[in-house]
Amino acid sequence: SSGINAEYGGVNCTGTTGLDYYCSATENGVTPLCVQTPPHSCYELRCWSANKNTSIPCDGSSGRCEIGDDGAPLCVNTSRGQGIDCNTKKAWYCGYTGEFFQPTCLYTNKFDCFNTMCYGAGDKVNTTITCDQSANRCGVNKLTGEPTCEKGNTGSGVMCGEGKWRCESDKGTGLAVCVPHKNLVGLWVAVVLILVIVAAIAAVLWLRRKRQRDDRVSLISREI
Repeated sequence: SSGINAEYGGVNCTGTTGLDYYCSATENGVTPLCVQTPPHSCYELRCWSANKNTSIPCDGSSGRCEIGDDGAPLCVNTSRGQGIDCNTKKAWYCGYTGEFFQPTCLYTNKFDCFNTMCYGAGDKVNTTITCDQSANRCGVNKLTGEPTCEKGNTGSGVMCGEGKWRCESDKGTGLAVCVPHKNLVGLWVAVVLILVIVAAIAAVLWLRRKRQRDDRVSLISREI
């Protein structure tokens, strides 16, 4: 644990490497403070200016973001930056979305249907590319934010559940859609019933006409 070292007017920080913490000060600007920077699964990749209009690349696994006196973004490579923690009991990978390159945990699940497009981040947030995620997964260029399609693993999709279905994807978004097969058994039963009813009515009409014809023949025979 960290603690104030009165003899030397400093503070002792915990950590096995310099990436585990950085030195700061409390609000009074005088008392030294250890800021811990623990490891994460996925890190931020860019630092932003105070007005969020300008950014610079900064790999959070080895650098942290600060803002200069002029409001410009800075990447300080003396400790780790901000990040998120994924469920490491599952197969996971890091994704980046939105105009500010937000890190997100994505999991390689056994989806039934897979998405077919990848999106960029940052300035390229509206840029898309075609990517069959049944055999690939989406990524982004850390410098430009351009979307990438990376081979070797599956990407994102949806589970369809029970029943029979086929996979389609939305033409505008590339998101996977499970389309259930129509139940044709009920339709065929209805068709057969209709045919049976039609045949029964036809048989009744035929018998009635036959009976009327036989009655006319019998009547004519009597008159003769």
